Parts: sequence; C-alpha cells; structure tokens
Amino acid sequence: MISLMVRAETENAIKRAILAGADDVMVKPVAPNKMLDRVAHITIHRQPFIVTNDYLGPERRGQDSDRPSKIKQLAVVNTLKAAVEGKRMTSSEIMRAVEANMGEVMAARLDSHGLKLGWVCAHILKAYQEKKIDKGLEERLLILVGVLEDAGRTAHALGQPDLSQICIQMARNVEEMAEQYENPTSLQLATIEKLTKAFELAKTAKAAPPAAAT
Repeated sequence: MISLMVRAETENAIKRAILAGADDVMVKPVAPNKMLDRVAHITIHRQPFIVTNDYLGPERRGQDSDRPSKIKQLAVVNTLKAAVEGKRMTSSEIMRAVEANMGEVMAARLDSHGLKLGWVCAHILKAYQEKKIDKGLEERLLILVGVLEDAGRTAHALGQPDLSQICIQMARNVEEMAEQYENPTSLQLATIEKLTKAFELAKTAKAAPPAAAT
C-alpha cells in the first residue's frame, strides 16, 4: 500500500501523485496522529483498482459520483490488512497473489484498449464525414497507432502472440493512413470502420478455450 506526502506549493504535485496511482495523497505538513488515522482507514477500506490506457491505481470516483465509472474494478493484494487481521502470508503466497493480480491488470488493460479504440475511431470517422480534415485528425490517427501498439505489447505480455501480431499489423496500416490522412482510400476508411470490431473478435478468439476433441 502506497501513501504519498506532497508540498502544496509544488506545481501539479497533488495531481501528479494521484495519477501515479498512490492509495492516498496527503498535503504537508501532516500531523503524526492524522497520518496514522489515514493509514488505519485505508488499510481496512482500501479502494479497488482500475486500469485504463494511461492509469493504474485506485478508483477515485465513488458510487454517488456524478460520473460513476463503468470500468471493471480489481481487488488488489492488501498485506497490511492481512497482518492486522493476524493472517500471515508467506513470501511465496504474496508472490502468487501479486502475479494473479498482474494477470488481471493486463487483461483489464486489454479491455481498456478496446474502449479507447472505439472512441478514437468514432471521432476519426466523424471528422471525415464532416470534412474536418486538419492536423487534429492526423493526431487522432497517431493516437490510434499508439493504442494499437500498446495493445500489441499487452497481448504479448499475456502470452497471446497472434493477437499481438494482429495489433501491430493494424498499427502499421493506420500509420500509413496517417501519412496521407488528407486523401485516404476507401479501403483505409473501411478499415477504421471495422477496426474496433476486428480487435474485439480477435481478442475473443484468442481468449476462448480450445474446443474439446471428439
């Protein structure tokens, strides 16, 4: 469990600490009793984690938020709570628990890539339909390249080399499109239209268990 203490006068310190994924962020100076109270509270009420393209850490929005999150929540290892409750964990048990957590994190990250792909593709297609062919469109195409490349690395880490190769190939196709974004071919536009669905189908196919022999 990670708690950070930052100086209020340091520019963007609080925001940077939050985006780093710390369990708790306190602004200096912090009284010792307040710090102990916060640690005790977080130990028992540790927030579940969420994973997106650019964030891994506690879910900051509560159930009563104006913008409740629909992202899958992950229960993470809490060795401090286990110690408080008298449950001793061996180093091998901790390692297995962390490895299991990281498997969930990578799978959730792959899911987040699908959401980001859908969002970016929708904005790209809308720009072409509305004839808004500008540098903003080129930037979104390059964002799409980055998402696909990251999805490829994530798939590789999950032991899915075929899906990884598909993502990398799609990234190269979109990269080629970005180089001539002002005059895309009908095939390239069709690729953008189908890209999200193709990614989801490939991901589902690789995740499915092998069929039983008959």
